[in-house]
Formats: sequence, structure tokens, C-alpha cells
Amino acid sequence: TFKNRGEVVLQPDKISELITDIEDGQLVLTALLGNRNNGAFRKEIQLWVVRLATVQERIEEWLQVQHLWIYMEAIFSGSGDIGRELPTEQKRFANIDRQWIKIMKAARDNPNVIRLCCMDDMLANLLPHLQSYLEMCQKSLAGYLEAKRTGFPRFYFVSDAQLLEIMGQGSDPASIRPHLLSITANVATLTFDSTGPTDTEVTSMGSVEGEQVLFSQPVKAEAKIVPWLNQLLEEMQRTMKDVMRSMVSDIPAYLQEIQPHTLEAFIARYPAQVALMGIQIMWTHDSELSLNRLRVEKGLMALTFKKFKTLLDLLVAMTRADLPALERTKIENLITIHIHQLDAFAALMKLQKRIRNALDFDWLKQTRFYWKTEDDNCIMQITDVQFDYCFEYLGCNERLVVTDLTDRIYISCAQAMGMHYGGAPSGPAGTGKTETTKDMGRACGRYFITINCSD
Repeated sequence: TFKNRGEVVLQPDKISELITDIEDGQLVLTALLGNRNNGAFRKEIQLWVVRLATVQERIEEWLQVQHLWIYMEAIFSGSGDIGRELPTEQKRFANIDRQWIKIMKAARDNPNVIRLCCMDDMLANLLPHLQSYLEMCQKSLAGYLEAKRTGFPRFYFVSDAQLLEIMGQGSDPASIRPHLLSITANVATLTFDSTGPTDTEVTSMGSVEGEQVLFSQPVKAEAKIVPWLNQLLEEMQRTMKDVMRSMVSDIPAYLQEIQPHTLEAFIARYPAQVALMGIQIMWTHDSELSLNRLRVEKGLMALTFKKFKTLLDLLVAMTRADLPALERTKIENLITIHIHQLDAFAALMKLQKRIRNALDFDWLKQTRFYWKTEDDNCIMQITDVQFDYCFEYLGCNERLVVTDLTDRIYISCAQAMGMHYGGAPSGPAGTGKTETTKDMGRACGRYFITINCSD
């Protein structure tokens, strides 16, 4: 039975067997029509050719209508949220459903397929009618989904089936949990707090790795899913910006002088994404300061390099302890990025005789991060191109090892995006084209989507 509704659908195995029998019969009839001794039976043979062709046509129509009916039945049956938002289509489908059940009852009462398809006009009259109305429902549903995607653009990257599942349970905010990773970079869980019999608030978000971040302001989860998902994204970005602003104000206290206890406290105090940004902002600030005072304070470059080297040594020492997986990944990411920063500064030290200040190209070509207090914003700069940091929550994803080739790709992509062009990395399979592009997206704090166009 279909969803405890009885025998209301054609059984695929039996229909497949029936179609095979019809095709075999048509082959036999074709052979008989070609026999020159068929004079006495020719009219009867032609009659059966027409009958079998009619049966085949009816079965094909029937299966098409059944496919549409099953699809719509899952959406409009019961008291789902979509049905309440599309009351006209709900009523239309209820009428279609009654007609469909009528057809299936007739099929059970009259199991002879020839008699049902050829000698009864019910199928010939009802099937085209049902198909037309089901297609109208489908068109209205497509318009409904398009409206939801317009209201929450990230739904454009979700399949129709998944979006229908999300919208079908929209009145239950917690039902969004399995779909969070389809609409965010790394929000895998949300913490719901019931503030009343009908009110629910989202108080924090968590990553796949298990990191938890408390929202600056709770998000009220409403029955209408699109508005509160937009609020959720806004609060996610606002929270990350608030945490980053707090982190920047703490850099002088924690990272002015690199000490084991202050470094450990800094890393433990902030989410992985923010702690990494703190190291990058500190490196950018101290490097520029050294370059601008290069001609005034001769030993400043060496002192700055020593500070960066001490930071790396302390991070490596921290990994020798017995750490939880999340903390280990967090520190490994800091090491991965800071090794490149240390190498980049070492290269600048070798060139300090010809570098005048922080406007030299050897410095400007680096990926640099700044917190602009006057704009209350974080920015990333590569050469003369500037990107606003987007504050998408990235969790504690492993970062890519940055090489000289990676730097050149970043420069090329940044120049292209600065001129509003796209980029087309090329190379053999498995060399890191996608991962490098994704890592640049993470560096900008952006929501990154991978679409395999060959699928």
C-alpha cells in the first residue's frame, strides 16, 4: 500500500511486465499482418493492433500522471505548511486526489487492462484532465519556490526537493538543523531556547568541529522561515564582527609582547577564525611599522622577526601537549598561516637595503589584513585591491598551506575581482585549483559555493 492509503499507485514490477507483454504482442501482430495468408483474420489483427497501441498510450499517460500525483501528494497531503501558503493549489489537488482514487478503484474493480483502456472512456477523459491540473499545481509551486529564493537568495543553491522539505516544516524552527550546511559555510548546529509557549529564540551557533559561538543578540525563530533565516545570517555576521572588534582591542594586551600565558589566553578566548585574524592583523601592523621605520631604527626589522619567530615557536610548543581535536586544529591553522607570514617577512628582511617603506611592491603584494576603526570594519588588501571582510562564520576548517604559487594566484584573482572580472584557474586534476580558490574565499570571510558543472 502507498502511505497506508491502500493500492492507489501502479506497481512498477507489474507495469514493467505488462509493457513487455504488450510489446511482445505487437511484434506477433506485426508478423501476422505481414503474412500473405491472413486474409480471413486481417480485420481482427488490425483491431488488436489498435487496441494494444491504445493500451500502451494509456499506460504511458497513466504513469506520467502518477509521477506528478506522487510528487504533489507529498507536498499537499495532510496539513503541511506549503498547503497553508498555497490554499488554491491545496483545494485543486484535493479534487485531483479524489479523481485519482476513483481511477485506481476502477482499475481494482476491472483488472482486465484491455477492457479498462479500450472499452471504457473514463481513462481517456480523466487522465489528460488530471495531467493538465497537476501541471498547473507544479507551475504554481515553481513560482512559490522562486519567491522563497528571492526572499532568501542562498536558497538558489539548494535543490527543489531540499527546499520543499525546508518549507514543508517551516513552522518548526528546529527542522532547519539538517539543512544548515546547505545555506551556510560552517554552521552545523543552532541552540534553541524556548522563551514561552510559542516563542523560540536561537542563542548560539556551532560548527561541524564542535566550536560554539554565542550570539550578541538572540534571534527570534518565527513560523515564517524566510524572515528569521535572514535575521539569522545578519546576526551571525554581526556577532562575528562584534567578537572581532573585541579581539582587535585586546591585541595590545595579549600580543604586544609574545608570552606563553598571554598567547594561550588569547587563543582560548576567541573562536578559531577570530584568533587567526588577530595573528594576521598583528603581523600586518608590526610588519608595516618596521618597514616604515626601516631607515630610522636599524634593528627594528630584526626585533620584529624575532617576535614573529617566538610566536611560531610557542605555537609549535603548544601542539606537544595533549589537546582536544578542536584546539589542535585551531593551533595547527595558526601555525600554517604564520609560517607563511614568517617566510614572507624573512624575504623582506633580505631586501631591506632596497625597500624604502611599506609602499614597496614587495610588501604590497602580500595578503594584508587591517581593522579600520574609523569605518568599524575589517579589510583585506592584496596589491592595490581592497576587499571588505564579510564575517561569514567559518568554524575551524583546516587552512591551506600557502606557497609562492598560492601568493601569485591570490594576486591574479584579486586583480581580476578588482576589475569586476572572473578567474579561471587551469591545471591538471588534483593540483588544488578549487581548494586554493576556496581558501581565498575563507581569507575574505566569504560564503563559498562549489558547483560541479559536469554533474
